Formats: sequence, C-alpha cells, structure tokens
Amino acid sequence: VPGANGNCFPSRWWSPVIILASCQATAHSHGRLWLVPADGAKPTPLTTQLPGSIVFGAWRAPGGLYVQTAGSSGEGRIVRQAPDGSLTPVTIPGTAGNNAVVRAEGARLLVSAHSPCFGSGSLLWFTPSTHQEQTLISPPRGTAGVTGVVPYGPPTATIFTASGCSGNG
Repeated sequence: VPGANGNCFPSRWWSPVIILASCQATAHSHGRLWLVPADGAKPTPLTTQLPGSIVFGAWRAPGGLYVQTAGSSGEGRIVRQAPDGSLTPVTIPGTAGNNAVVRAEGARLLVSAHSPCFGSGSLLWFTPSTHQEQTLISPPRGTAGVTGVVPYGPPTATIFTASGCSGNG
C-alpha cells in the first residue's frame, strides 16, 4: 500500500476478492482504509486520511460510507464520509458516544455502545438516515451487559451473545 511501509493490517473482506485494510501513514499519525485486491493488483484508497485517528472499519449504507475510528483515548467513533471525502460525526441518540459498528444490513448499522468508563455495554440497530434506533440488549444498572459481539453467518443469521455480571465490573 503506497506510503504505509508495511503499517497495515487486514480489517475484513470487503468483497469475495477485495480485502479492506487499515493503514497508518509512516510520517504522520493519519489512518486510512484501502481496498486491496487479493490477487496482488494495485490497492485503492477507500477513505480520506484521518489525522490523529486509527481507522479500522467501513460499511456502506444508504446515505454514505460509515467509517469506524478510534481516537487517541481509544474511544470508538463513527463518521460518515461523503462522496467528496468530507467527514461528519455520527451521533446516536441515547448513547455516550463510545460506539462501534459491528456490521451493516440494508439501511441499518448494528452498533455496540459502551458507557464512558467501559462499565457496561448495549447492542442496538441504528438507521442513520432516520436516526431511529432499536435496542436489542440494554443492561440493568450494575451489570456488564454486552461484553463482545461477533457477527456470524449471512446477514439474516447474526447471533448475539451477552453476559451480565454483578459488582463493579
């Protein structure tokens, strides 16, 4: 990948023959996603360079390309990249803002939302074009709630697991 000097890692399959790779520019702390053909053909950039961010995922949904980033504090952020490359933060009502996209299905994003101190987590569907959300798992106070999410199988066969625990977590 041009300018990365090996500072890349595969994020996931973008298509059956294209790898989505997260790369950091060597001279600056700028993250960028690239589409890397598995056959060794020339990679192409998918996102603009995001200063001060690690960029590790992207999903297409109506309204644009939704990009998963993490800032220097490690807090998960979602931004929408317009066709011209401009970026807009995605705000999900009812969350503390530390959000991570798990997958996209149609117009919806499956989002894992965490409290500011990582004490508990929720899982919800979010439709960016309408700002509608559908909570799937929301933990009672004092429990961990969603501690991990792994999409499995085709889009209609996602399995969710969550665990709860008592105490300070």
